[in-house]
Amino acid sequence: TLLAGVVISGLYRRHVTHTFVSDLTNHLDELATLTVVGPDGRPVLDRPLSDPRFQEPRSGFYWQVERGGRPLLTAASLAGHHIVPARGAPAGDPVWTRDHGEWLLRIDRPGPRGLVFSITASGRVLEAELDAFRTDLTLSLCVFAALMLAGAALQVRYGLRPTRRLAEWIEALRRGERDRLPEDVPSEFAGIVVQLNQLMATQAALVSRARVEAGNLGHNLRTPLALVTGEAEQLADAGQGSSAGFILDQCRRMQQQIDYQMKRAAAAGARGTGIVADLRDSVGQIVSALRRLHAAREVRIANEVPAGISLACDPGDLAEILS
Repeated sequence: TLLAGVVISGLYRRHVTHTFVSDLTNHLDELATLTVVGPDGRPVLDRPLSDPRFQEPRSGFYWQVERGGRPLLTAASLAGHHIVPARGAPAGDPVWTRDHGEWLLRIDRPGPRGLVFSITASGRVLEAELDAFRTDLTLSLCVFAALMLAGAALQVRYGLRPTRRLAEWIEALRRGERDRLPEDVPSEFAGIVVQLNQLMATQAALVSRARVEAGNLGHNLRTPLALVTGEAEQLADAGQGSSAGFILDQCRRMQQQIDYQMKRAAAAGARGTGIVADLRDSVGQIVSALRRLHAAREVRIANEVPAGISLACDPGDLAEILS
């Protein structure tokens, strides 16, 4: 906005100065037309110039007719003063001069019988017009800047609303409250949403296949493990209790590891698929079962888990882990 104000102000100064010079040139033509030279060689003005400012004392607009550097006719606005000649200035070209502490824009033109017609205008008239324009321009640019800031704030507030909604959906996805992103979004985000949904679908398929492979592996291990256990029991029946006990102990440890890893695969596979378990409800079910199981022992069991805690886990898997 500041740069625009400087550029506009410079362009307006150039335009006003050009118009200023053009008006002075027209007044100079009028002065030369209205001036008549009498039989005695003295110039006489037929009638006053059309611009009334030439009649107001010290108005900032002046004219003069001189010969040999001696003023013969002067405008009423000069109030008894005269215009100091601008030495060396090309005839017809505007030139700035300083007279009685005031900057004047002056244009001279030679006339008949050695006459020189001069038109001047004070720089304060030009600056006053420029100052008025700068005031209006500053006010207009301030209003424009305020509107631009308000528009930018509204754009940030409402234009970025889809981004905030997308962030909320992703957070819900992370918490397991949904298994995919809604695709009813602006076109700018449609590609991202589609790609994310495809990525999650691919990931879910990989996890599902991994769980199936883990299950197959578990079943494949259980069969030979059962055979080894059977052989160990036969060794025990044959009187080799020490070796059989060692083998059976290792088989039980292997079975525990297989069960543990299968449960981990089941629990991990449920994450991020939109399956959510409420921790307080899951604990409440186990507490209720324990109370019935140990009713005769009068054991007091309290569920102090805060409400509102959810886990991205299958409720059955969570119940098994807790129990």
